[in-house]
Amino acid sequence: MSVSPTLYESLIEPLRALDSTGLLQRILERPQYHVDATQERIVRLALLDNAATCPDEYLSYLKDHVGLTSDLNYITQELSPTALRKLITAAVPFWRKKGTTQGVVSTGLYLTGRRPVYLDWFDYRFVLGESEVGIDQVGADPWMLADTGTEPGPYTSTLMLMDDGSVDPELLLAMLGLMRPANERLEVLLFDFLDHFQGAKDLWSSLTEVQGDIAEGVFTLPPGAIERADISIVWTDVYQDYTSVHKFLLGGAGNVHRVYWYYTGENWITLDITNNTPNLVITAYDLGVPTVIYSSDLTGGMSVVPGAWYTLRIETINEDGPYLKVYVDGMLQYESTTGGETATTVGGSLMLAAPVTNAADNRVDNMTIWRQPLRWALIGPTGILNAEAFYHGGYPISPLVPPPPPPPPPPPPLDDETGPYMVPAGRRGDER
Repeated sequence: MSVSPTLYESLIEPLRALDSTGLLQRILERPQYHVDATQERIVRLALLDNAATCPDEYLSYLKDHVGLTSDLNYITQELSPTALRKLITAAVPFWRKKGTTQGVVSTGLYLTGRRPVYLDWFDYRFVLGESEVGIDQVGADPWMLADTGTEPGPYTSTLMLMDDGSVDPELLLAMLGLMRPANERLEVLLFDFLDHFQGAKDLWSSLTEVQGDIAEGVFTLPPGAIERADISIVWTDVYQDYTSVHKFLLGGAGNVHRVYWYYTGENWITLDITNNTPNLVITAYDLGVPTVIYSSDLTGGMSVVPGAWYTLRIETINEDGPYLKVYVDGMLQYESTTGGETATTVGGSLMLAAPVTNAADNRVDNMTIWRQPLRWALIGPTGILNAEAFYHGGYPISPLVPPPPPPPPPPPPLDDETGPYMVPAGRRGDER
């Protein structure tokens, strides 16, 4: 890129030859400063219409060009320059998809970095194998719980997303409120870990040479595989309540589905489920030393059949107890009464394993992990339900959080003698 000549360099040579003392050059330095500043502004004009290059101070003007006008300031005014730049970049594609399922899903994907799970009324009516399912034996389709009873199910949908700690919950709900179909309700669920195995295996770490594989929407675990869920859980000295839910399928007779749940860095439990007797074995490890704390067949007349899907739910609960609960297909199978095996629950991480003794591959699907209470909100035509709890990690605003400071008092009146703009005696403007 060529460099423009300065004002002094633009003068003809005979004039510059007469400036033997450099006086003329020095005189032109001040005008040259303003010329350079003006040229810089001209160059920066080309940057203003591109969200990637627009300076931070002009983003508030650029957003109006892509439909984020002043009536949407409740969304944009609190955003950081980075978040606003990201929103401006995606605004036009978002507007094209507004009111569609693709628009809702794309918004969740863009703001969380993970593809969400979207279920509408039709999904609820055709997805089976969950615990909340029933049939009236009157010739109607099987039903699932698809609404809260205040409005018809066809006008309610659910969006499940994963938060790795980087999601802005206020921006997420505000954008989903814009993108949802008009006059419909959107339930938003935010998990610490969510994998329905519809994409790459980027949320799991293989701990053995035998590795699990994601294909056709399920996670296949061959004999000898151990896979750890890469979940962002911060270890703290505060007791935490965690829940893990997933579906599993035993690939053959005698197969074992094993789950490791670490509740501190040095202590964990394992749950083994098999179609052999006993069906469920729970072992606690204290600094690596195992103790079998439960061994029994499934209760309630249940059995584990190879080739069938089952839902496993594990709850680790704080010091108020009970400390561990295990459900299979919604039926409680184990409930701790002493809390000895998880009395120090301060975090959590999960691993799935298929023992080398298995005769065939096991399968896993629909893995979710979250810290209680689950962060949820309901976006409807009249506003957002449970928004404050959603913003604050699922909990209502704590009374221990100090209230915002009161607004500053108004300035005192502009009195000449006592106000902040006092005029010295003898210099009042009305005196002559």
